[in-house]
Amino acid sequence: MRTVGVQKTQACFVFDLHRGLPLRPAPLRVRSRRDPLDLYFETEIGGEVRDLADRALLPAVETLANGLDQGFACALAVSGTLVDLLDRHAPDALAALARLARHPRVEVLATPYHHGLSALLPDTEEFLLDMERHRARMEAVFGVVPAVFAPPELCVTRAIAEALPRTGCTALLTEPRWCLPRDLDPTLVYRFGPSRVLLRHCRLSDDLAQRFFSPEWDRYPLSAGTYADWLARTPGECVLIGLDLDLFGDGGALLAFFDALPGALDDAGVVATTPSGVLAAHPAEWPGPDREVGWTVPDEGESWFETILQHSAASALQRAGAWLPDREVWRHLSSTDHFRAMAMRTGGCGQRQSMVGHQATVEAFGRFMRALSALEERMASRVRSRKAAVTLRTLPPELAFVFSRDGHPAGYAAHSLAECIEQLTFAADDVVAGHIDRQDFSRWCRDVLMDGVLAERVIQCRNRNELQETMQERIEELERRRRSPSSAGSPSTP
Repeated sequence: MRTVGVQKTQACFVFDLHRGLPLRPAPLRVRSRRDPLDLYFETEIGGEVRDLADRALLPAVETLANGLDQGFACALAVSGTLVDLLDRHAPDALAALARLARHPRVEVLATPYHHGLSALLPDTEEFLLDMERHRARMEAVFGVVPAVFAPPELCVTRAIAEALPRTGCTALLTEPRWCLPRDLDPTLVYRFGPSRVLLRHCRLSDDLAQRFFSPEWDRYPLSAGTYADWLARTPGECVLIGLDLDLFGDGGALLAFFDALPGALDDAGVVATTPSGVLAAHPAEWPGPDREVGWTVPDEGESWFETILQHSAASALQRAGAWLPDREVWRHLSSTDHFRAMAMRTGGCGQRQSMVGHQATVEAFGRFMRALSALEERMASRVRSRKAAVTLRTLPPELAFVFSRDGHPAGYAAHSLAECIEQLTFAADDVVAGHIDRQDFSRWCRDVLMDGVLAERVIQCRNRNELQETMQERIEELERRRRSPSSAGSPSTP
């Protein structure tokens, strides 16, 4: 059902712009006065940033700017990390992006500063700090304070939705798969408490992000006129199309498509607008209670993470974030770039899809876990008990406890004491029994975790339940010792 007064289909195009720092194969062990990020990330990536600017960003900005003069409109979700990289390595591209962002038919959206997992992890305070920092950066560079939130992958949790009003944002973008009920119409406007909710139309987004580039598609090559007609024939209140901006760098076909799109939209009777433009057509007191949405619970419903590597890395990141005295490196580690690299298939809704080899995902996981482990080990001197922090830290893959059967890996490994408890929950009985008989758990606690006390306790355990209880008790003891900072004057370099 269309809202009274809205005669034409509203189409909202949202472009996501992000590039994070790539991880080093292994963290540097040197100690110096250099930027701590240099120890973990490849920070001298001027050539890559320049290539991104020349190949995708500048052509896209020019095409979109021409479209704005013809009545087009769009929204930009730009990470703070990308702004920082452009500022350093491609200031002309940042200036061009700023000119585009200041156009009255362009809306700048709020997103986590590092395009990271602060929007998925339960630490609400970290999310609020991240958002405050991003909104301040957008105001400084683009002259606007965002009012609509676009999380990475458009994945929203209940905790984040409930905290959103504290960020100054009044609306958010997401996808139907993250919402309850599951059968939401993506062309309608919804609400969650005081916030309004817009949903990305995945099929029409993927027509441009994925099928557009496939010669096997029966609609290839897709014309702007055909696409505009599809939009016009889509019933509802708005159609939100979300795309990664770097898609414009995949040859000139998409640039030509968007060159022709403003005229095609006008011919089809489709009005291009921004998220706030859509919401302006629907008064704040509308929609009513029948449009209230809820959120899936990550461990009971769907999750953005698809592989065990992603889950393991995210859990390790969350545990580290609960105690690290300095979070700047941790925030860069939270970037979705690292987690996308751990997936066998890259590209979700609105992103170009490609397959990734298993070895590449394992290597990406290894780089991440080595960096996080090194960060925790360096930070251990900043808390009351360095020994407790070292025992509880994330481990690199080469030090993980590998569950095995008859000398062959069982397919899962524990990269920390906490993860070992989790893995024991579903490990096969014969696998657990074999490790107990060989005293493998005790040796790992003594030789890798460097915890002789725990090793002596574990060697007395006769089954998985006793192992889990013993390990959990030790974790709680060590966390109490680690909890307090060693001193207010501790060095800040990890």
